[in-house]
Amino acid sequence: MEFPMISIPAFCVAVLLAGSQLDAEEAHRNQQIEAANASVPKSLAEEFNELAPALVESLDDPDEDVRRHVSAALVSLGPDAVPALLKAIDGNRAKLRAEAARVIGRIASNNPGVARGAIPVLLKALKDDDKHVKQSAALAISQIVERQYRGNWPQTTAY
Repeated sequence: MEFPMISIPAFCVAVLLAGSQLDAEEAHRNQQIEAANASVPKSLAEEFNELAPALVESLDDPDEDVRRHVSAALVSLGPDAVPALLKAIDGNRAKLRAEAARVIGRIASNNPGVARGAIPVLLKALKDDDKHVKQSAALAISQIVERQYRGNWPQTTAY
C-alpha cells in the first residue's frame, strides 16, 4: 500500500485545521453543559454563603417574632449555618453574641460533629463580659452535654 506524498507544510495545515475543528466541537459541548447547569436552580446549600450570614445579622432584631423565626431557620440550616454563627460570637454586639450561642447550642445538641467544634467557642463565651452571652453559652453547653450523656446520639467514631 502506497501513501500519497504530501509536503510537510500541507500536513501541518491539515493537522491544525483538524485540531481547530475539534476545539470548536469541544467549546460547543462546554457551552451546552454550562447552559444546562445554569438552568438548574441553586439549592439552599449553594445559597448558604449569602443566606446564613443574612439570617445571623437579624438575630438581634428588636422584634421578638423576627428573632424567633430567624433562629428557627438557622437551626433548620443546621451545620451549614455554624460558620456564620461562630463569627457572630466573636463580634462586638452582645445581643447577637448571645443569640448566636443559643442557636449553636440548638444545632450542636443534634449534631455531634458540630458539638465538638462548638464547645471551645462556647467555653470562651462563658467568660464574656455580658451576662446574657454567658447565660446563652451555659445553656448551649448544657444542651449539648445533656444530649450526649443521655446517649441519644448515634455511637460513631468518625466526625
